[in-house]
Amino acid sequence: MSVLSSRYAKALFQAAESAGEMEAVRSAVAVLHEALTDESAREFVRSRQIDKRAKIAALLQALAGAPTTFQNFLKLVVDRAVEHILPSLGEEFAKLVRQRTGTARCLLETARALGPAETDAIRAKLEQHFGLKLEVTVTECPELIGGFRATVEDQRVDASVQKRLIELRTSLSQVAG
Repeated sequence: MSVLSSRYAKALFQAAESAGEMEAVRSAVAVLHEALTDESAREFVRSRQIDKRAKIAALLQALAGAPTTFQNFLKLVVDRAVEHILPSLGEEFAKLVRQRTGTARCLLETARALGPAETDAIRAKLEQHFGLKLEVTVTECPELIGGFRATVEDQRVDASVQKRLIELRTSLSQVAG
């Protein structure tokens, strides 16, 4: 993620908010982000060999139905020859939306599969701890032995048995040492 992509994402976010098109723009950004996971699509967008008008036409056709705010944004990006920011736009824009709505992504690693009630209980405790609404993605990580590890943005909560065993080993080695 670059400073430039962050600036363009902020500008698009503000324009979408001003135009009252936030949800429609968010959806269009998500569609573009998904399309640009394809290497040939990224190469097309970044290519300097393709005429700007043709590139704009292709993008607008691929994103037919996108709000005017987003269409104008795409034209501006291509016109200024900064298409290289488009692949990271989705993540930057989503981050701004999460900040505005007081939400954050959370990766919840668990030693075993959790039921919905257990996941909800952990989510509630973490939301209380961080003061944010969390979008939780759960993955199994058997090496944790028991408990869980949660990563919210750039912060980590480790409530795993693995961590406790490491702490116990360190403590015992200091006593024995």
